[in-house]
Amino acid sequence: MTKLSALPLCAMVLGLSLASPPGMALNLPVPDAYEAFRSVLERGGDVSGLGLTRSDAKYLVDALWDLVAEDQTRVRTSEALKRWEAIDASAFEAPERIRLLLLGLKLQARAAQIGKVRNLVRTSLSGTLDRRALVIIFNHAQALRDGGLDAEITEVELRNREFLETYQSITGARTSEAALEDPASILQSTRSAGTVVFVACRPDRALPCLLKVRQKNSKFVRSGGQAFHLPVLAFSRLKLPFHHENGETPAGVYFVDGVMPVADKQLEFGRNRRLILNFADEAAVRTILPATELEKHWWRETLLAKTLGRSNLRAHGTGVTNTDPSSTHPQLVPSVGCLKLREGSYPERTFDDQRVFLDVLMRAQGLPLKSTNETHIRATLVIFHVSGAGAVALEEIEPFLNL
Repeated sequence: MTKLSALPLCAMVLGLSLASPPGMALNLPVPDAYEAFRSVLERGGDVSGLGLTRSDAKYLVDALWDLVAEDQTRVRTSEALKRWEAIDASAFEAPERIRLLLLGLKLQARAAQIGKVRNLVRTSLSGTLDRRALVIIFNHAQALRDGGLDAEITEVELRNREFLETYQSITGARTSEAALEDPASILQSTRSAGTVVFVACRPDRALPCLLKVRQKNSKFVRSGGQAFHLPVLAFSRLKLPFHHENGETPAGVYFVDGVMPVADKQLEFGRNRRLILNFADEAAVRTILPATELEKHWWRETLLAKTLGRSNLRAHGTGVTNTDPSSTHPQLVPSVGCLKLREGSYPERTFDDQRVFLDVLMRAQGLPLKSTNETHIRATLVIFHVSGAGAVALEEIEPFLNL
């Protein structure tokens, strides 16, 4: 049986108002750790979790969590259960213990084994919990109650009422407030080379969003006599909300920081290199959004997702075509958190929108159109919501983008 020891990793720290209190910050490693754990689990290997750092432990549970989430027909349930049984939850801290309990409940593990993990979680819940653990608990409160922790979850909610109210304000913002009333007032960040990508979405993410690019001279890129625009999808194929693992792309502010080194896994990501999207922290957001927007909650979706530990979001194409004639997002394919653009052949035409998007971003920065310059792409990207029905159309957002 294959075993995997702890991996040496670089790290970054979650920050600011939604992050963990001092001394409890979560260190997130480079994505290679996740891929390594995932590879071992897919090959049938076991990882006990003993001796892993907190960062490694997160990526191990991430890998198993995703394997279970993607197994919609439950054909690999028995294999996933064996991997789950091999993990020693006592080696982990509260967030991963809670997730392991949730996985065990979903996989219908034996009562005795569930009981052991439940007792470890019960012990963790009696102590001080960091913000990430709280988001996981709030996301899955009913499942945890049904799993034998009803009184404990009630107690956690009472002890952390202020943060629970913040969580509820952010997760409910799409239905309770108007988002981004004056997009044209967004400032140009020096980090973004002055380029701003606007992605206007419906609160219902099963409907296509609309992507536009503003250059450093504050003018929108034009093409064919009108403002350049592309449809894009920010919908989770697992139909999960933004504040869950594998959920839809959160609203808020990101930095586009170049591209991935190679265009690998082309069935999932398409033939072009995918753009790297990093969450902007709160301090950065406050230098980008106008004061009127800072009073709202819509842009805090990214902060809550970051606190949960979501990472590795991208903008990319796809090697899969949408063959569902009744789809609410024709020619677009869902992801598990990334922005996905059209790619592939359809009866009406062949699309390669990621290639178009990469070229437009290079032009906006004044870069020659060559692959080596894709790594130099920098932009601020803002995902916001507009009310209405159907796919977001250019004519409805032209007035408030001052096109």
